Amino acid sequence: MVGVGNTLKADDAAGPLVAEMLRGTCPNRVFDAGQAPENFIGPIRRACPETVVVVDAADFGGEPGEVRIAHAEGVAGELIGTHGAPLSVFMRFVAEETGAMVVLVAVQVRSTALGETMCPEVSEAVRRIALELDALLGGREIDD
Repeated sequence: MVGVGNTLKADDAAGPLVAEMLRGTCPNRVFDAGQAPENFIGPIRRACPETVVVVDAADFGGEPGEVRIAHAEGVAGELIGTHGAPLSVFMRFVAEETGAMVVLVAVQVRSTALGETMCPEVSEAVRRIALELDALLGGREIDD
């Protein structure tokens, strides 16, 4: 699992927050990539994943906290991330480097303003995503 985002920018912290919640489940397979997921290609490759789940905030025109799932091939035009570098390029590169299926879990943002707090809808989506991924990873209980 790779969390992408900026913890200083309100709802953009969704990916890193999910990673933080899952860190105890599988510490060698959960990465908080912040704003530079390309820096985690090596550790992801060493984890030998069959599937890589990328969690990121996005603006796809939905309601705040709405979640959409897409494969690397479907990301380019459908989901617009909140970062400068195209997430689709990172996802395709990870797929090529690892042979893994790469899936994006995108959370619709309300705000990515610097210094604001995460809105309740995105916070709830983060909690739900972490619980689902925790169950898939066969991990422990996540504190609510």
